[in-house]
Amino acid sequence: MNIPTVESLRDEIINNRKLYDILEAREKRRLSWSNERKEEYKIFLTRLKKAHDCYLEKLQNEIVTKTKFVLKSDINAEAFTLVQPQYIECDLEELSPLTIYKGIWDKSKKKYDRLPHIEAGIKNTPIVEINEIMSKYGYEINDITKKGSKTTIKVELSKLKI
Repeated sequence: MNIPTVESLRDEIINNRKLYDILEAREKRRLSWSNERKEEYKIFLTRLKKAHDCYLEKLQNEIVTKTKFVLKSDINAEAFTLVQPQYIECDLEELSPLTIYKGIWDKSKKKYDRLPHIEAGIKNTPIVEINEIMSKYGYEINDITKKGSKTTIKVELSKLKI
C-alpha cells in the first residue's frame, strides 16, 4: 500500500471541495426521501458497484487474452486496440454497458453523470482503474476514442528485455 503524505491529502481535499459539497448536498436531499426510495437507491448503488467490479475483471481477462493472441502473432508487438470494450460480456446487473463505462446519461444536461458511481464507492472510470491495476505488469491502457466514433482503447505493451 502506498501511504500518501499528509500534504497530498490536504491538497486532495482542497481540490475536491466542490465535489464533496455536491455529494453532501445529494445526501441531505435524500433525507427527505421515503424509506422505500432510500432502500431502492441503496440497492441500485450496490448493483452498480457489483457490475463495475465484474466489468473490471472481465476487461482485465480480455486484455490478457488479446495480449497472448497478439504476441503469438508478433512477439515484438508494441500495442493493439480494443473496439467497443464496454460490450465485453459480463454480468452488469441489468445495467447498460454505457452506464458502467461512461456514467448515467442526464438528458437535461446532455452528458454522463458519474456522481452515483462515486456514491457507490467507484473512484474512477473503468479505464483509469484498469490502467492502475495493470500498469505495474507492463500494460498501459488509454481511451483513444475520437468524438463521434466507436469507443476504442489502446493497450500498449512494454518492450521485451531479451
